[in-house]
Amino acid sequence: MKVFAFFLALLTPVVSSSAICNEGDIGIGFTQLCNIGNFVGQATCGGITGVIFDSDCKSIDQTQTSYLCSDVWSKGAEVVCEDSIPTKARIGGTWYECRAVSGKEGSCATGPFVYASAQVCCSPT
Repeated sequence: MKVFAFFLALLTPVVSSSAICNEGDIGIGFTQLCNIGNFVGQATCGGITGVIFDSDCKSIDQTQTSYLCSDVWSKGAEVVCEDSIPTKARIGGTWYECRAVSGKEGSCATGPFVYASAQVCCSPT
């Protein structure tokens, strides 16, 4: 029974205690799915996806690739880049001005074995 409870705890979503960006901002970055390990004990990761996060690390929109400057966001977001770095973003009718992450910004856990990081944080204009 204890073994079952352990595995159930592993499958329970992780609640992030820190925001990926400041309250009211959005983050633009990546998620990656990793597993604990294979039969020889090696952890493996794959599937890097571009994601726009709200300040609580919840996905607002995503691409099917790791290219953040993509014009193919699943829910219609728009990201403007300079030298492959996001500088502006539009979610619905709201535009955001982007800056490099700083301090405690930039990473969070979105679930078991899912790692999330923001390349930039963006504030509404």
